[in-house]
Amino acid sequence: MRRHFSPGQGPLRNITREDLAPIWSRLDIRTEDMARALGVSRAGLSYHALKKLGLPSRGANRKCMARDIEIFTAMWEDGVSTAEIAAHFGMSGPACVTVRRKRLGLPPRRKGANLALAGVSPCRGGYAPTLPISEFFRRRAEDGVIAMMDAIAARDAEARRERGLVA
Repeated sequence: MRRHFSPGQGPLRNITREDLAPIWSRLDIRTEDMARALGVSRAGLSYHALKKLGLPSRGANRKCMARDIEIFTAMWEDGVSTAEIAAHFGMSGPACVTVRRKRLGLPPRRKGANLALAGVSPCRGGYAPTLPISEFFRRRAEDGVIAMMDAIAARDAEARRERGLVA
C-alpha cells in the first residue's frame, strides 16, 4: 500500500537528476517498475522526473530507426497480426500498432467487399486472414536469397561482357 506524503516529503525529495537520469533513459525498465521500487505512483515519478528534474519524456527517448519503419510497413502490408507486430517491436499491445500505422499513413486492413474483389475469403469479422510472423520472416529470407542470387548473376554477366566472353 502506498503512503501519502505531504509536499516536500517522501521518497522522491532526495532523488537528484543525476540519480534518476541513467535509469530514466533505460527504456527496457518500465516506469511502473521504477515507481514500485521507489514506493511511489507512476504518475508521481513521471511528474517528478519531467517537471521537477527536467528530464525528457520517455517517449522522446525512443529512437525509431528507418529499418524498423521498413519492417513495420512490410509486416503491415503482408498481413502479420497486430499482436505479433506489437510483440516483435516491444509495444505494449495491438492498439500501439494501430497508432503507429496511422502515423506512418498506412491504410487500414481490408474488410468485406474489398476482400471479395481481391479474391480473398474473409475470416474473423470479415477481415483478411493474418500471416504468422514466422512465415513473414521466412518469405523475406527467401526474397533476400533470390535478390542476392540475381545480383551475383548480374555481376557475373557484367564481368563476362567486360572480358569479351559474351557478344
